[in-house]
Amino acid sequence: ASICIMEVKEVHSLTLKVMRLSKPVFQLAPPVLCEPEDIPGDVLAISPFAPAGSTVVPGVKPGTGIGTDGFGLTSFLQLPNSFGILYLGETFTIYISVNNNTLLDVKNVSLRVELQTATQRIRLFDNSETPISTFGPNESNDHVLHHEVKEGGVNILSCAVTYTKNDGEKKNFRKFFKFQVMNPFTIMPKIHTLQNTVFLEALVENITQSPIFLESIRVEPLDIFTCTDLNSAPPVTTPDSIFSLSRDIVYLKPNASRLYLYKLTPKEPDSVDAKNTNVIGRLEVIWRSAMGEVGRLQTVPLQRKLGQDDLDLTLGTLPSHIVLEQPFAVQCFVTNKGTKPVSPLLCVVKGHGHDGIHVNGHQVKEVGMLAPGAQTTLQLEMFPVKPGMQKVGGLALHVFDHNPPSGSTQHLPRAYNFHNLADVFVQSS
Repeated sequence: ASICIMEVKEVHSLTLKVMRLSKPVFQLAPPVLCEPEDIPGDVLAISPFAPAGSTVVPGVKPGTGIGTDGFGLTSFLQLPNSFGILYLGETFTIYISVNNNTLLDVKNVSLRVELQTATQRIRLFDNSETPISTFGPNESNDHVLHHEVKEGGVNILSCAVTYTKNDGEKKNFRKFFKFQVMNPFTIMPKIHTLQNTVFLEALVENITQSPIFLESIRVEPLDIFTCTDLNSAPPVTTPDSIFSLSRDIVYLKPNASRLYLYKLTPKEPDSVDAKNTNVIGRLEVIWRSAMGEVGRLQTVPLQRKLGQDDLDLTLGTLPSHIVLEQPFAVQCFVTNKGTKPVSPLLCVVKGHGHDGIHVNGHQVKEVGMLAPGAQTTLQLEMFPVKPGMQKVGGLALHVFDHNPPSGSTQHLPRAYNFHNLADVFVQSS
């Protein structure tokens, strides 16, 4: 004879209900339209939501049915009937209700709510230290919890209820709710460095399923930088309008994108830290949904690619007026970006398309000892021999290794070449 074992599901005295709270959406209804010469005539242009005594929707041409009703938009609001889509940066609001559906009291009721992400566990609510001493029949304990979602991917909401039955037996149960947090944007930054000035391009693309409004996009720079927003524009007003349209609020349809530009300048013009740091700051985006829900998204630290060379060579301000076969002076700044002191030599490299401007004087100059992070200035005299647009460059820094690898009998220099430092226009004499 076979034995059939049935698993009996445990029945608890308390029930737990969890619901996400979100704003309603406009209810849509398919519009019924007709031409003015059709049989209904102007009847379909009458709005069912118009005030009593109205015959035609104000501002609507009779027979066209064009208005909010003509687009299928009614004056009703519809509550969401599903969890919906949760985007990164939105505020996750949940309603939790613990109910006693029995005819007996329960004691020491505690509730613990946690949000588990891929990297951390966040406690949203916990009253285990001060539980409800007595929970009577048909009573309920309700909570509304808010949490700004800062991590995408799979999130798990864990709700644990502990209580003591009337006969002294301790009971507990858990419920888990798994949901996906989507990314509302793709942000593609591009960083361009011009000496100590940094230009940041940020392409923001809406990858949600509905239109959104970009309310604010700003850069939070490091303390050593000052950020200038190059996207500012005055508000646009129309002569007959009763409001101003701010260009700071941008409407983005799904899959639409917008490009932003910022300039970061060091607070101290000659700051070595500003030139050598690879992190420049963060980008913060604040947006609103079609129903006004606010979302806030902050990127990871933005990093730029720095040259791997330990030595850097830049030019100072060049003369605005350069004449053929008339020498002009140029300041060169040599910076040690490495971790060891060096004593480089400044050398002239011929070729590489720099035959329009020559360097006067010695072809090799000693720079002197440079400590890590130190900078020195050299004076060079240039002699233009060709008119038109010419390149200033053809310079190199040579550093000799005084501790060569074992087995090597030669002290070969490390060369740091700077073939194109600037472009100038040489006028004919």
